[in-house]
Amino acid sequence: MHRRWSDDLLSRHRVAAPDGALARRIIATAPSALWRRTQLVWRCAGLAGIGLAGALAGALTVAVLLPPNSAPDDGDTYALTAFGDVQGDVQ
Repeated sequence: MHRRWSDDLLSRHRVAAPDGALARRIIATAPSALWRRTQLVWRCAGLAGIGLAGALAGALTVAVLLPPNSAPDDGDTYALTAFGDVQGDVQ
């Protein structure tokens, strides 16, 4: 009942068609194809820059946290890590 009433009410309402001046104003204010392409290029360049910055930060982190390649003189084998020295047996 309620659905039929709202359908009848909406079907009686008419919207006038837009005039040509409105369509011309909308088209005139739309961004140009060149502007859209330029925005796309900058977005892609920004994403590439973010990826490059992340790769460089990761490489720098690994370079700073890796220990130097030096073995202790006591004969034991050590695995030096960024988290500390881990002593292990090598056979």
